[in-house]
Amino acid sequence: MFEPWLEGKLNFRLPVAYLDNIDPSPAYVGDLIKFMCHTTDDGDIVRYVWMSKLQGRELYNGTKTSFIADNISRGYYTISLRVQDDLGAWSEPVEMNLRVMEPEDESEEGKGEFIPGFLSMSALLSMGLAGLWGKR
Repeated sequence: MFEPWLEGKLNFRLPVAYLDNIDPSPAYVGDLIKFMCHTTDDGDIVRYVWMSKLQGRELYNGTKTSFIADNISRGYYTISLRVQDDLGAWSEPVEMNLRVMEPEDESEEGKGEFIPGFLSMSALLSMGLAGLWGKR
């Protein structure tokens, strides 16, 4: 997790990353999407690594607290961030969700579209789930 020479140092603290914003969110394919964060540490932050769990790839690996991406395809993403300080210590990852849509997705908004982990009331009723409570 950190450089071996750090072991035993007094008052050593790991850096902490905070995801401030992903803008716009939701976004459209081709949009310029800005990712912003801030950190706390007892030293200096020297690396910011942003990852996309859906794509399994690095979105950014650099020295700035924010960056812009325009190459994110349609989907539901979990974006994670880790930072490294000048002593080699890494923060715990922090995460934020991002939805990237095609323009035609907007017309489907609110019509019971599929969102991972959620079912709309109309979907529940069409599956006959209301019948599980028994007939009275």
